[in-house]
Amino acid sequence: MPEKKLERPAHEGHRARLKRKYSKYGAEVLEEHEFLELLLFYAIPYRDTNELAHRLLHRFGSFSNVLKADRCDIESLPGMGPSAALYLQALMDCVRTYLRSQSDDRVYSSPLKAVSSQLAAESVGREVESVQLVGLNRNKKVISRYLLARGGISSVRLNRSALYQSLRNCWPAYAVLVHNHPSGIALPSNADFLATTQIMSLLKDVNIPLLDHIILDGKNDYISFADSNFLQKNMSGTSYVVVPPQSQMEIELSVSHYEPNLDGGTLLCDIIDNFEK
Repeated sequence: MPEKKLERPAHEGHRARLKRKYSKYGAEVLEEHEFLELLLFYAIPYRDTNELAHRLLHRFGSFSNVLKADRCDIESLPGMGPSAALYLQALMDCVRTYLRSQSDDRVYSSPLKAVSSQLAAESVGREVESVQLVGLNRNKKVISRYLLARGGISSVRLNRSALYQSLRNCWPAYAVLVHNHPSGIALPSNADFLATTQIMSLLKDVNIPLLDHIILDGKNDYISFADSNFLQKNMSGTSYVVVPPQSQMEIELSVSHYEPNLDGGTLLCDIIDNFEK
């Protein structure tokens, strides 16, 4: 009786062909699903990842959205386990680390611009709004970071005394307010100006100058209140004051590389509303 041949898996040899294609021509010739499939080879070594790559793209819409997706959402997809989901999260962090490393290698006109560039790199692809208070020493180097709020409006509760206590743990010479606009547009809103004024007042009570408010767009760029003249020294030069624009046109002229957007800053507004006296 003739020996029956074992059927080979349909995807056998496909991995080798895709690797050769990438090695010879680079990522530019690969479709999004092919490149995602190639990456998944190293997280899922013994299963066909072609169908899984298509499933991920169908669920999240694009390659960039897959990398930005919440790890729990990725993990819940059939065929994706904790290790593969963690691997994709690490890929996004590789992008941020690469951009941050690039920013470290540049020469900046001021230490504050270097800090802003590093924060912009870290915000790339962040889908959740967060607000931080960054503490600087007298050389304007980062010495502390305190997360004021993260997530939806319902999660925003900030205790004033807790904020002061966090500052006392590593008392900074200066502070910078930082938050991101997940919309991808860093144009400041009315709420952003209000929040800057109120948080500046709180910091003034403990003699910590607020040097800037940085709004990150999640695309490795940002808007600086100080650079846009929304934050200026007072007449005596001893402290800073918020100088809100008189019109939407004035905002657009100050930050001309951004499109108008008045939807950002709601999280900051609710922080102010929820301060516990």
